[in-house]
Amino acid sequence: MTHSQLILWTMFISSWLTVLLFMDRASLKRYMPVTLFTCFVMSNIFIIAFHYHWWSIQQSIVPWGYVINVSFAYGLFPVTVLWIYYFTSHRFWQYVGVNLVIDWIYVYLIFDRVLPWLKIAKFRLMQPWQYYLIVFGLSLLIYLYDAWQKQIMLSPHQTVSKDSRMHKPVFPIFIGFKSKSPIE
Repeated sequence: MTHSQLILWTMFISSWLTVLLFMDRASLKRYMPVTLFTCFVMSNIFIIAFHYHWWSIQQSIVPWGYVINVSFAYGLFPVTVLWIYYFTSHRFWQYVGVNLVIDWIYVYLIFDRVLPWLKIAKFRLMQPWQYYLIVFGLSLLIYLYDAWQKQIMLSPHQTVSKDSRMHKPVFPIFIGFKSKSPIE
């Protein structure tokens, strides 16, 4: 295992550990469709990028990783979307503002600077600003998907509010604290 692969595995595992340790069950259940949709769309973006040589992937944690970077498409990116959604989904403009900043960090710092330096991936026929527009457009698509998802999943008398989150981790035994939710 190379140094780069160790970094990729660490990114993949640690991103999902943040969800398992710190996100409550109700929120995980509520935002998992958005996360799975993100994985699906990112997989397609990576496949299109492979076909059109938008970037090249030099290191991966799985044999097919030269097409889809598993650490990003199924790890860091969807988990980041999950956390952004957890904190901002009930305020559209806050969601947009956070995505503008996080997407800029992802594209211009991580993808354009750090990944080439670590010899993990690099842009080829796509400019960073083009990928930034794709990733930000994806965030808007995710928001629309979630709005549609809310309509079909909730009955007319149900609502989801930011106060309904219980702040109870999925596996509280790992960090040793109990929820003080009035619901329990």
